[in-house]
Amino acid sequence: MEVRAVVSYDEKTVADTKAQSEREYATQKSIKNATWAAFMAVSIYALLTSLQWCEMRQTTKTTQDQLVLLRDADRPWVAVDVSISSPLTFDSTGVHIEFAFVPN
Repeated sequence: MEVRAVVSYDEKTVADTKAQSEREYATQKSIKNATWAAFMAVSIYALLTSLQWCEMRQTTKTTQDQLVLLRDADRPWVAVDVSISSPLTFDSTGVHIEFAFVPN
């Protein structure tokens, strides 16, 4: 036994379905646009961050080079050896200790 059925929709149902489909498409399109905007913002942020990191590395290297130049400059540096030359003593005026300073 074979049964054949024909399903048909009235115009209002077809119009409602089409309107719903258009609303869903608009929502999906706005989500797509927001996703692309977020991707672009993240890409720009990553670019700026990498440029900032490169500048920071260059500044750090320049600062280290300047410190080496200052340390190795032709300046009269004085080096001193400090040693304790007496025992630690306590009396009514306070604590006393003597140091010896020997230039190198």
